[in-house]
Amino acid sequence: MNSTAKFKALFGLAKADGEVDMHEKLFISYLAEKQGLSNKELKEQIRSDEKMSDLVKELSYDDKVDILVHLVKLMKVDGKVVLSEISYCEKAAEAFGFDKKSIGYLSVALNDNPRIDPNFGLIRNEMKKYEKDRV
Repeated sequence: MNSTAKFKALFGLAKADGEVDMHEKLFISYLAEKQGLSNKELKEQIRSDEKMSDLVKELSYDDKVDILVHLVKLMKVDGKVVLSEISYCEKAAEAFGFDKKSIGYLSVALNDNPRIDPNFGLIRNEMKKYEKDRV
């Protein structure tokens, strides 16, 4: 996966409510560390000149679901979900080819503890129901 897309999306969500709080910073740092990125590499990815619209074209179905899962986890990490964050997640879902209702599904399906990994196999399978242009 091109982790630049993931971390640009996560940082965009963290800024959606006008402030990046400590819980959001810690969660993004935790994910970067889990992926083997240093703080310097994380900052480089977030500041990258690559446009999100170009990065999305390179993402696989699994990458898109992974990013949406982590967006929803980040949205919930500080214990307060605001409309601007929901809207950001819904726009990301639509940009990835999913119905915005997929964010509601993920909000219910994901544990509130951001460090507990979900059953990605089950979630990837369920997310197929929310794909646009599904035959």
